[in-house]
Amino acid sequence: SPLEAPVAAGRRYGGGTVDMKGFIGVCLALVPQMVATRLSRPFHLALTFDEETTMLGARTLVADLREQGIAPLACLVGEPTELKAVVGHKGRRALRCCVRGESAHSSLPVEGVNAIEYAARIVEHLRGMAQRHRENEQRHYGYDVPYSTIVTTRIEGGLSANTIPAECAFDFEFRHLPWTDPDKLEAEVRDFARVQVLEPMTRESPACSISFVVESEVPAFGTGSASEGLAPGAAKLLGLMGHRDAPLAYAAFATEASWFQHAGIPTVVCGPGSIAQAHKPDEFITLAQLAECERLLLQLIEASR
Repeated sequence: SPLEAPVAAGRRYGGGTVDMKGFIGVCLALVPQMVATRLSRPFHLALTFDEETTMLGARTLVADLREQGIAPLACLVGEPTELKAVVGHKGRRALRCCVRGESAHSSLPVEGVNAIEYAARIVEHLRGMAQRHRENEQRHYGYDVPYSTIVTTRIEGGLSANTIPAECAFDFEFRHLPWTDPDKLEAEVRDFARVQVLEPMTRESPACSISFVVESEVPAFGTGSASEGLAPGAAKLLGLMGHRDAPLAYAAFATEASWFQHAGIPTVVCGPGSIAQAHKPDEFITLAQLAECERLLLQLIEASR
């Protein structure tokens, strides 16, 4: 049932239990403790929206904080890190490319412009870009994949088996290290599409077109420097939690931490459970991780008297 979260073998199962309702549940359960404690500094609990796509909730929240003059000491993002202190993750820019040609009967291909075949040229260029970064880019060995990745994730096009396709659309993404500029990556793709693909298409038919739309974007979190560590405010936050010795780590997935960091708020990503269990039919979080998260937050409340 979607309204149940059964427990078995020390695990609580259910969609979103680890990503990240487990952390949210612990925070909400401790609200009475926060209210009953005479705090020297206020706590703000922020439940955002569109975190998996546009991150509009976090961006709106940051704007609201700025307008209200609220400057938090630090921000704790409770994504599942097994309670390690994540100090960086790659940025991500996701785009959609739409290639428009002209349809014709497949027995008369010269009367049409094959959108799939021309789109494939751009996809192949993206693959070449990915290979170039894999071979030549400056590494960051804190990540499982220590270089920026460029991947085509979805493609669609065509009307029938005997029709020259007039349209083809595909999605692709950059997951880039902090020192790699996504604007330059995007510009390279656009320039290639304009010169190497659109120009020969329009020689066949001036009605052809290629368009790009940025579907979502998350800046890189962290500086990526060799001496990177926690910002003083984030380190103080972990210290108040009694968690100052938490191992520092880097995440392969993107989080809202980027937007808080770009707003000048010291931020650390640290939450219960493992991302390896997220987005799966049998998603779960261990009771031990929930208990440890509760202990750390209780320590933070006590230290904030």
